[in-house]
Amino acid sequence: MSLFLETERLTLRAYVWDDLTRLNELLSDAETMRFWPAPFTLEQCRDWLSRNIARYQEGYGRLGVFAKQNGAYVGDAGLVLMPINGKPEWDLGYIIHASQWGHGYGPEAAESLLQYGFLRLGLSRICANMPVDHLQSRRVAEKLGMRLETEFRNPRNRDIPTCLYVTGQSSEAGWSLSRADQEEHELLTAIWERAVRATHGFLAEADIQFYRSLVREHALSAVELWVTRGEDGTPVGFMGLADMRIEMLFVDPDYHGRGIGSALIRHAESIKGLPLEVDVNEQNEGAYAFYSKHRFVKTGRSDTDGSGRPFPLLHLKLQRN
Repeated sequence: MSLFLETERLTLRAYVWDDLTRLNELLSDAETMRFWPAPFTLEQCRDWLSRNIARYQEGYGRLGVFAKQNGAYVGDAGLVLMPINGKPEWDLGYIIHASQWGHGYGPEAAESLLQYGFLRLGLSRICANMPVDHLQSRRVAEKLGMRLETEFRNPRNRDIPTCLYVTGQSSEAGWSLSRADQEEHELLTAIWERAVRATHGFLAEADIQFYRSLVREHALSAVELWVTRGEDGTPVGFMGLADMRIEMLFVDPDYHGRGIGSALIRHAESIKGLPLEVDVNEQNEGAYAFYSKHRFVKTGRSDTDGSGRPFPLLHLKLQRN
């Protein structure tokens, strides 16, 4: 399981031992660690690094946060399974160096980790804890849509009053992501048809039936299929990947506008990297706007689609900021 995430301005990657010096500069800084029991010693940083490198084998851990613009190390963030208020919880943590405060790096990194936790790890609940008076960290949690569940005294941090913020799967945001089964192809074809009828008004009925047959009989079997599922496991959207291309991405119209398509693109980035490419019908202005919002740029155009039919395609490529 890859432990490399990208956002608009940041990369989050697994630590290696060569990162010890930069980690020490972060965790030993008095202002950055003002709400912790004390700044870390070099030995504590070494232990932090060792524990997280071991966790990576299980698909989680704290990651280094780097600014894309200049490659600078700006902080540390990650998901860790740990005891909080007397029970095991998946804890979302984020530490941004004091010199980098005010740029919004904390919520940007944390949001990508929430998506990773829910869609890649299949978690149903994620927490964040911080001292009651750490208002900056509380604002990050609230910006992410987390809610204050309780306050408790934290024995891991001087027994001080501590907030526990939580977020979890719901009818609006709680999706899981997994590979498709062969038996689900008929369900996915039905999602494809509903989505096409809602967004491809330029297609005649004969065109829809032609492409439906291609999707059901050939296209779904030719790609790496990822399915977004609701709380009951029912598919609500899917994506097909081949090499560095998104060959298909469709979401049931009943679930449009809930971030499912965006999460699928982020997943494609996380497992395929860049450059990532996709083709969209020129007449499908909504699809072009959607991919443009996610940093895809036009690199070319074809007069016909892959079947030779007169539906022009725009060729798009994901650009690195």
